[in-house]
Amino acid sequence: MGLAPYIYADRRLPDEEAVRETLAGRSLTKFGDDEQLERLHRVFYPVFRVEYRYETGEGKLLGTEEKTATALLDGLWEDNDAELSRYAEGTDELVRRSTSDYDFGANTPTLGRSVLMQFQVPTDEAESLLPRRIEEYREQQGTTANVFLRKLRDSYGLPGDFDPEGFDAVTDIERCYLPFWLAEFHSPHSADIALVSFRDPDASAEEMRQHGWLSAFVSEQPRRLATFGYEADPDRVERAIRERVGQTGGAPAPAERAPPVAASPAARAPRAPRRSTARARVTASPTASPRSSSPTASIWRPRASSTRTPTGVSPTSAG
Repeated sequence: MGLAPYIYADRRLPDEEAVRETLAGRSLTKFGDDEQLERLHRVFYPVFRVEYRYETGEGKLLGTEEKTATALLDGLWEDNDAELSRYAEGTDELVRRSTSDYDFGANTPTLGRSVLMQFQVPTDEAESLLPRRIEEYREQQGTTANVFLRKLRDSYGLPGDFDPEGFDAVTDIERCYLPFWLAEFHSPHSADIALVSFRDPDASAEEMRQHGWLSAFVSEQPRRLATFGYEADPDRVERAIRERVGQTGGAPAPAERAPPVAASPAARAPRAPRRSTARARVTASPTASPRSSSPTASIWRPRASSTRTPTGVSPTSAG
């Protein structure tokens, strides 16, 4: 399928030149003053924006009130819904962006400066997800139902007054993107790699940490950018980098390096579990990410099947 002429995003990002200039005056990783910005990607993360209708006050004296709310579902089908839910309020006014304005690496053996991650399931599959989860909740009893409801709220950012018994229907669904900057830092004194994801390069470290789930997600499997990116071939990208490494006898010289990739060849791994022979460690910075209590990337977990249950919830388990 060809690239659409336009995509819709929740916001515009600062341009690359401004980002590089700002990052040059900051230290965001454990490398401190030795940190060197190796690569910089603009990453468009795909989400399904789902509007749904529900009634509150079921059975209360004052009757019910009909409301609508918005949920964001992970377009990669990788169970990042809970992290994505915090961006739902910012998707009320989407911005149209021309895809011709970005270098997605379509004509190069490497990733482009921008990465457009591709939706992995049809729209109707995403549209049916929330109704399926609600129906599964209604089949639960007692403690199991309470646990299931809590996980539903956590996973999809459901409003505090949302009652599954008052759920009506999905009223609208559309595809859009959340853009982020993903920076890869190195140090001449370390073989490690640090990834930082952010939207505003001037933001505090605490604010950047709110977007740390993306750098942690990529750190778990550095090949994910090439795997999910438009027109990106993971094997082709990795082969091109390995060839440059072989030609120079080590890491590619700065002038020869490709447009940003998630991690160096030493840190790359196939979609199977990591190889024990990896020579470099990829970490998500600054400090700990919301996905882990440690700055070190957590282990990779397999992709969910097409029918998902919120993380940590089973229809037959109390938690």
